[in-house]
Amino acid sequence: MSPMKLNVAQAGMCFGIERAYKMTDRLAAKTPRLHAGHKCSGEHKNADWDTFNRIERGDKVLLERYPNLKKLTIVHDDSELSDGDELAIGYHGFTPERMADLRQRGVKLHDYMCPFISRMHDTAEKLAGEGFDIIAFGKLLNHHTTFCQRAAERLGRVGLIAEDIDEIDALLDDPARNWACVGQVTGNVEKWTRFAQALKLRGIPIHLVDTVCTDSHDRQGEARRLAAASDIVVLVDDGGGASISVLEAVQSANERVYRTGTNMPLQRQWFEGVTSVAVVGGIMVPSWVLSEVAESIQDMMLDTAS
Repeated sequence: MSPMKLNVAQAGMCFGIERAYKMTDRLAAKTPRLHAGHKCSGEHKNADWDTFNRIERGDKVLLERYPNLKKLTIVHDDSELSDGDELAIGYHGFTPERMADLRQRGVKLHDYMCPFISRMHDTAEKLAGEGFDIIAFGKLLNHHTTFCQRAAERLGRVGLIAEDIDEIDALLDDPARNWACVGQVTGNVEKWTRFAQALKLRGIPIHLVDTVCTDSHDRQGEARRLAAASDIVVLVDDGGGASISVLEAVQSANERVYRTGTNMPLQRQWFEGVTSVAVVGGIMVPSWVLSEVAESIQDMMLDTAS
């Protein structure tokens, strides 16, 4: 039996997550009592993959890279914070309202929200404030696109969310509208390219800002290339929006895609007759976890051979 070729993605945790870990680690080194949290550190569908839950679980590799994270107190309910406390905010950030409430209570904030998320949110708010109606390219229930929609509506403008031009085509010719468009940070890059081109071809004035992050471009491009070069694809699914985009990207190059992750174990039958496997993941999946999944696949195949 020939050895199986494992094509493991280089893209592990995204820039925004690594940046937040690094900056929080530096702050924790010089801050005697530091709390940390963000809007995803409570109970939610992908809690197992949450960046702060990973600290609480004592991820060995993570804490070897960022040893001062062990000093943090992870906050799941920020009502316990009071005057004089310090809070490091993770890559997902807090809402402006929540941050204002914390500051009013005397909590010192260190905001390490991903700069790509900040850019999308700030761009939508700025454009709406200048009188633009906002089209947020991306998934309907994505928290980035819904933020932009609410920002537009809060400022008295129209906010739309769409991933296909046909979903909003009838609304684009409204002469009362002054359109601008931003892209979901973790959106599907190929769909975004088509969407932006379709808007340009409509022949109406529109202010288009590419806020799809560079990690999405690089991660999806790499995943698509690995998928095309492999018999099957195993996606380590962290339950986030970026994983959906990676799934769509690899499916465009390879129909044989399987997902593993929380409550989704590897299945031996996936690999029957297979000689090459691509292993890719979402933005909350560390590179060492991708390697661990690849090793588990290899071990499973060795057990089968014996």
